[in-house]
Amino acid sequence: DVWNVGVKWGDYKINKKNSWDIRLDYFDQAKNAPVFKTQKYESNDLLKKTRYEGYKAWQLGASYAPEKNIGINAYYGFHAKTQ
Repeated sequence: DVWNVGVKWGDYKINKKNSWDIRLDYFDQAKNAPVFKTQKYESNDLLKKTRYEGYKAWQLGASYAPEKNIGINAYYGFHAKTQ
C-alpha cells in the first residue's frame, strides 16, 4: 500500500501575482510497495540497501508567485523513518 493525506491553505496560481499556498502532507509507503516514476521503477529504499523498505514521513510545502509566471516552491520533509 502507498497512500498520502494532506491539507492545503491558499490558492497558488503561477499566472496570478502574489498568490500563495501552504501544504502539510503525510506519506505512508509499505515495505516492498512498487513505486513507479515516468521512466523506471524506483525503489522506496531510503538507506540504499538491497531490500526495499517502506517509509513514513511528513512534508511541509509552500508556493508563492511574486510576479505573473514566476513561482517559488519550497518543501521540507521531517520525521521520516523506514518501516
